[in-house]
Amino acid sequence: MKADKVKLTRPELKRQRDTLARYERFLPTLKLKHQLLQQSLLDAERDLQRANAQLASREDAVSALRPLNDLPSCIDLEALSTPVDVTMVEKNVAGVKIPLFKTAQFPTPEYSALFTPPYVDALLERLTERTKVRLQRDAEQERWNALRREFARVNQRLNLFEKVVIPKTKSAIHRIRIYLGDEQTAAVGRAKLARTKQLKKRRAARERAVSFGGISLHD
Repeated sequence: MKADKVKLTRPELKRQRDTLARYERFLPTLKLKHQLLQQSLLDAERDLQRANAQLASREDAVSALRPLNDLPSCIDLEALSTPVDVTMVEKNVAGVKIPLFKTAQFPTPEYSALFTPPYVDALLERLTERTKVRLQRDAEQERWNALRREFARVNQRLNLFEKVVIPKTKSAIHRIRIYLGDEQTAAVGRAKLARTKQLKKRRAARERAVSFGGISLHD
């Protein structure tokens, strides 16, 4: 809304007032969403840090058994610890759809327990647990990213309304009111001037009429 585009008329004044009222009704809702997103973003950041710490712990647990990883070539633990199915659910947080990790299913091990080193089961368990925690961490990262994007968008919109749109609308209303007030004052002045001129003309006409009758108003 450019200032030089504002029409200095009463219909425009009503339109600007209606627009301002609409903005001011919407602003509290926008502020509430901003607050909810801010809190949700803080919660997501905390959960992401926790998920990263859990993943680091699982990495350490796997590394602790790595020196023992002298496995037969027929056992592919990386394949066995890669999920064949991942279940995600969606949650609505402050109007944002957030992906949440639910479960993961892994291939069924088919190696022989008799000819397999005893630490393989423990290592596979740690690998699959690490994969689950990594999926959880990735979901928390996406949650944080989605909330951050939405928070930035709402924050930008809130600033636009508070610092640009509403002040410009109020300024337009102020300009129109001043202009209409000046116009009204000028109209009253013109009306008084016209009335004064009319009274002078009537008085002059009466004086001429009296003088034609031979009577002076000053006698």
